Amino acid sequence: MIKGILFDKDGTLIEFNSLWINLTKKIVHDIIKQYNIDEKNTIPMLEVLGIQANDTLVSNSLIASETLYDSAQALAPFINESTETLYKLLDEMYYVGTCQHPDAIKPIGDVKKLFQELHNKNIRVGIVTADQYNVTAFTLQYLGLMPYVDFIATADTYPKKPSPEALHAFCNKFNLQQSDVIHIGDTKVDMLFGQNTKQPVGVLSGTSDLATLQQYSTTVLPTIHDIVHHFRL
Repeated sequence: MIKGILFDKDGTLIEFNSLWINLTKKIVHDIIKQYNIDEKNTIPMLEVLGIQANDTLVSNSLIASETLYDSAQALAPFINESTETLYKLLDEMYYVGTCQHPDAIKPIGDVKKLFQELHNKNIRVGIVTADQYNVTAFTLQYLGLMPYVDFIATADTYPKKPSPEALHAFCNKFNLQQSDVIHIGDTKVDMLFGQNTKQPVGVLSGTSDLATLQQYSTTVLPTIHDIVHHFRL
């Protein structure tokens, strides 16, 4: 019996490309301008993050599945800056950019209705994301999801996925067994994290294709809205 569900955020609850590609391009442009470096670095900086010249996203790339600190570490050599300093700058830039353009936060279907349904069935709901807490909290509040979310784990509050520490904290908080919980996400990292639960569940609404997700999970669904029927919740 499933008593708790941990959801990834980007590509799972909200559309990935509508928010992250344009925002990341703007931030890279602003960094280049702020540090007065050659604009020829724009394309390689975006590519190291996972955005190709035609604005397509590389599956399981840095911005698709890793943390902001990982992005800072990858970008720091381009501008001769410390990772720690750039990490703080990126944290502010992404938060401000998200708050300034909340219209770019597009839920995948009626997420609020789904969360209300899970809440009414006494299923604990948690978010485990590679994103920062500030952007995550703003996103959940903007979408009206916060009243139905029991637990939030972000890359700046817990060790990043696939470390199981966020799962352990979720289970301890609500007296659950790991076998009572499933994790739903759209990347390889999500599937590896989910292997610590009853089972990882892949969704095709994000940045990975069916073949990739099926390497790590026997359950791959179109979106999160298929879980109620699939698991008979």
